[in-house]
Amino acid sequence: MGTVAFLELAERAERLLKDDPAVLSRVRDLLDEILIDEVGHVTYLLGTMGPARLSVVRTTAKAYQRFTRRSYYQGMRDDSVIAYMLRGIENYSLALFPERVLRRSFVPREYWPAGLAA
Repeated sequence: MGTVAFLELAERAERLLKDDPAVLSRVRDLLDEILIDEVGHVTYLLGTMGPARLSVVRTTAKAYQRFTRRSYYQGMRDDSVIAYMLRGIENYSLALFPERVLRRSFVPREYWPAGLAA
């Protein structure tokens, strides 16, 4: 859930700061550092689980998101953010993340998205 939330935050920053390249560059660098760390942790954890455990984790994460309507943005529990989070959890894969993040993350070759050479 954290990787999906930070990815949404990074995409929001891209839209909001597009007219200020210097600030956008700094914010992108900071959010990339968080994503690099999170992608490494999540990839390791997901790689140690079999299909049954992954199914339980995905179901639990979606239920938690639906019932708590949690958001990293204070006062931002609108349906678009919740829908984004649910889609990200349901369709989670490393292909969601920018290549610049994946290249700096600990991602074993067998987990790389199709079309990217590790």
